[in-house]
Order: sequence, then structure tokens, then C-alpha cells
Amino acid sequence: QIVKEDSGSGLGSPDGNDILLEEETSELPKSIGRRYGLVDFMSNLDVSHVGVARAIPTYAALQGIGSAFRNQETELLYRMSVRTDEFDEFWSHSWQLSPWPKIICLLFLKNGLAAGLTSNVAALTGCILSYFGVLPVVFGDSTAMPCYLWSQLGGILCFFPVLLLWRRHDRIFLDAGCINQSTPKAKTEGIRSMGGLLRMSRRMLVLWDVTYVERLWCMFELAAFMKSRSQPNTDDVVIRPTLLGSCALTIFVSFYVLMLVLSVLTFFNVKGIEVVLACSCCSMLVMYCTAAVYRGYFHSVQLLHEQLANFRLADSKCYCCSSGHVSSSGRPIMCDREIVTQC
Repeated sequence: QIVKEDSGSGLGSPDGNDILLEEETSELPKSIGRRYGLVDFMSNLDVSHVGVARAIPTYAALQGIGSAFRNQETELLYRMSVRTDEFDEFWSHSWQLSPWPKIICLLFLKNGLAAGLTSNVAALTGCILSYFGVLPVVFGDSTAMPCYLWSQLGGILCFFPVLLLWRRHDRIFLDAGCINQSTPKAKTEGIRSMGGLLRMSRRMLVLWDVTYVERLWCMFELAAFMKSRSQPNTDDVVIRPTLLGSCALTIFVSFYVLMLVLSVLTFFNVKGIEVVLACSCCSMLVMYCTAAVYRGYFHSVQLLHEQLANFRLADSKCYCCSSGHVSSSGRPIMCDREIVTQC
């Protein structure tokens, strides 16, 4: 029987909890056979049946500003999933920290290019229409020093809606939406088939944070994916620190603020040293935040290299070991570490 415990690797669990095998005390000898059967099945990288392989489109995983990562609408997300024989991408992540860095990172990775191109087209259109007098002056005298701002307004008004609502249709695997969470039996099928689901994935996207390497099931996913390749290719695995999205967002906001300041200075006909001082103060203010975020990003990249270089399976964490292999109801729990180690 599959049960959820308050902790978490997050494998197949949208609420960030470990999915563990709870054993009847009176059936512990029998559970040894079940354990080795589970190990053999997972090691073969098979799925229990064709219906367990279900994919969702990228836009569905990101709808509601990543509601699936915030433990919301997971049942609706599963109903949107469809059977598939191949995934374009397998999203591997840890449920331990705040979901927002992951959500922002995914929005920029998947929708950032479309948002950037759309906002640039809108900004250019606003500039051309303002130049030819089609659009009115926002404030100021059109005969003296007009201030249109249509480029800035068009850019910002197009960027964020496209970033949030762009509909990419790549078939992806996300545990919260592709594993049926409604019944223990359905969860069992999903967890047992994890190796097969990884084998059916063309690429793996690792949303890395400081807890990823520490989680046993996260590293199992990465190892199983590489094992499933007939010819392992590192290009099939894309690792992106979750702080990448925050970096992109701060850069966008910083340059937008600077452009607004320059437009206002131009309207008030500020020249010479005053422009230099105003721009310098504004740059120091907005770029300080950007620099702080980027420092965190590069520190996370360095930490990633250190964690991978020093990784030991014995140091990885899972709920079953931290709880003494006893569930909250007092019943024994099969050790995830033993299963993963034997796989």
C-alpha cells in the first residue's frame, strides 16, 4: 500500500511528500520478496501498463502561474494529461523549497523567447506610430519636447501576458500532473513505472536548487535517465539553477526602469552633468538588486559543481530513513534507500 508521509522527496507527490511503501507488520517476511520484485521491475526500466505513461503540454503545467508546483489544481492537471509513447521532456525537481523560483525559471525558459520577441515588436510598433503622429503624446507639448512612452508601455504590456499565457505544446512529464494521485493503487503504478517513464523521455530538465542533490529520489531520476540511454549523451540532460529565472526578471525590470528614467529626463530637457548624476543614481539603485541576484546565481552554480563532485549515495536524504522506517501511524515503512541502491 502506498501512503504519503509529511516530508519529502516529492517523487510523484504534488504536496511535496515522500511516497513510501508501508508494510503490514505481520507480513514483513513476505515484504522482502515484494521488495526484490520491485527492484527488478524498476531496474528493467519498464512501465506497468501503457496507460500509466501520460503527458501534459507545457502550457498546462505552467497555467495558473505554476499552480501545480503550489499544490493546486493537480486533479484538473491530471485530467488534461493524455496517453503517450514518448515525452519531449522530463521535469525533475525537488519539492523541498519555495516553488516560486522554479515557476519563474520555467516561465522564462519556456515562454521567455516568445515574450521577448512580442514585446520588442510592440515597442517598435509604438515607436513608429508615435514618430508619424498616429499615437498621441502621453504628456508634454507635441511642438516642443513631447513624451510618448508608447514603446515602453507597449513592451511591458505585451511582455508579461505572453510570458504567463504563451501556449507551448511540448509533451512533458511532471509528477504532479502525470501520476494519478487519486488512489493508492494508481500512485503505486506511477512510482513502479518511473524507470520506464524516464526511458520514454527524449530530454531531462533538472530544476536544480541546493536540496536537489540531497534528495535520494531526485538523484535516482537523474541516474535512471542516463542509464536508459543506449549511448549516454550529456546534451540530453539540461541542468538549470532555479535562480536563473530571477536573474532574467531583474535584468528586464532594471532596463525597463532605466528607459523610463531616460524618457522623463529627455522630456524635462535635462542635460549635461545632471543626466549623468541621475542615470548613475538610478543605475546604482536598480543594478544593485540585479548584481545581488546574479551573485546568488553564480554561487549556486559553484555549489552545484561541489555537490556533484562530492556526492555519496549514503549522504542522500529520504523520509523513510529520517523517520526510523516507521510511518506516522506506527506501521513499518519499506526503505527507499535499499530499493534505489539495489536498482
